[in-house]
Amino acid sequence: MGKEVVLAITGATGITVAKDFVKLLREKNINVSVILSKSSVISAKYEDPGFLENLKKQSCKIYEDTCIDAPLASGSYLSKNAIAVVVLPCTMKTLAGIANGYAENLIQRCVDVALKEGIKVVLCIRETPLNLIHIKNMEMCCLAGCKIMPMMMSFYTKPKSIKDMVDHFLARLCDQICIEVESKRWCDE
Repeated sequence: MGKEVVLAITGATGITVAKDFVKLLREKNINVSVILSKSSVISAKYEDPGFLENLKKQSCKIYEDTCIDAPLASGSYLSKNAIAVVVLPCTMKTLAGIANGYAENLIQRCVDVALKEGIKVVLCIRETPLNLIHIKNMEMCCLAGCKIMPMMMSFYTKPKSIKDMVDHFLARLCDQICIEVESKRWCDE
């Protein structure tokens, strides 16, 4: 199995969390292939205008979600190379497509292929409040094998900054894809 994480970034808020995730993975010498939705590029302009340049500096392979012929759309490629597919942040539109097998773009196709190949998939949803359709779509994704990991911050570690909360979330995300990172886990550590 290769040392690559596929990171799909959709248009929900949380671009800076995705940026920190890429940095953490690259520090661990894990290759990162990034799929960008059109709306993620728009969100990045508001949240982190230098986001795309930062991805390039991190030596990521970058694909647009319209690039349906990318290697990431192939089960044979993913099964040989991917540790996991992470959608961070994951919009409710992307969740709905995944839940219903509607592989309209590279993000949805990549998740669909990962599920059929038995590769870990984590969906870091970003929406509140949730309606019944969102909850049913999360249920469908769970039943299909996805982990649902809402982008929620924890306070039991007594964080002193937003960065502390993001770092803790990312450490928990890494737990889900079996990547070890050092992190403060409890307030008494």
